[in-house]
Amino acid sequence: MVKRTSFEGDGCPIARSLEALGDWWSRSTGVAVPARRGTAESARDAFLYLLAFSTLATWASALGSLWFHLIEYWLPDAVANPYYYSFRSTVTWQMAAILVALPIYLFVMRQILRETRSNPERIESGVRKWLTYIALLVTAVAVVGDLVCFVDYFLKGELTLRFVLKCATVLAICGSIFWYYLGFLRGQTRSDLFAVLALAAAAAGFCFGLAVTGTPAAQRHLEADNRRVQDLRAIAGTLGGMTSLPQSLAEVGATRPGLRVTTATGAS
Repeated sequence: MVKRTSFEGDGCPIARSLEALGDWWSRSTGVAVPARRGTAESARDAFLYLLAFSTLATWASALGSLWFHLIEYWLPDAVANPYYYSFRSTVTWQMAAILVALPIYLFVMRQILRETRSNPERIESGVRKWLTYIALLVTAVAVVGDLVCFVDYFLKGELTLRFVLKCATVLAICGSIFWYYLGFLRGQTRSDLFAVLALAAAAAGFCFGLAVTGTPAAQRHLEADNRRVQDLRAIAGTLGGMTSLPQSLAEVGATRPGLRVTTATGAS
């Protein structure tokens, strides 16, 4: 027959019983029982980790795509037909994604690491483990796919410097993320080195991208030149459909609403 302790009396709530048992364990062993986490803390962890992984996916994919386009720019393919304006707008979008997402990611991860140091029990969070393993799975699949693609092109004898550099880019980005989060699960401190590597790769890509696309002022002038070319083509098309030459460009503009004849002549 089991003897009842003082905190197991009739009508005693379960919470009080568990609290008394925790106090007895702390006094007996000298080890404090971790406090039970509430729903609000779990929801906060989920928010922080989801924000961290979403921003990680944003800046990592943008960084890889940026380096892909820079490699294509430096090593053009004779078969491909490059479009400078499309290239320029794509590169600037990737630069903007890196510039916004990477600082947010680093800030959120710093907050997460600070909280895990002050509350070690959060390392065992189910949300943390699930999302971290998902990130490891995605990066592992990307690395395996990259290696399979590389071997396939090697066996077919179609390896080029351009393709090798792209494979190396994917391997470097995904391998670094996998290495960091594998250490993150094991409690190893790799945050500072990973942050330095991420910032170095992003800064190099941003500088090269800015050198290729030009400063915002230079891009503004390029857009104006592009619009002038479009207007001149529109004027040429309008003149081709007229039976006689007009007396002025204003007459051309009257025949085609929306045509900016002042821009084409450089008067704007």
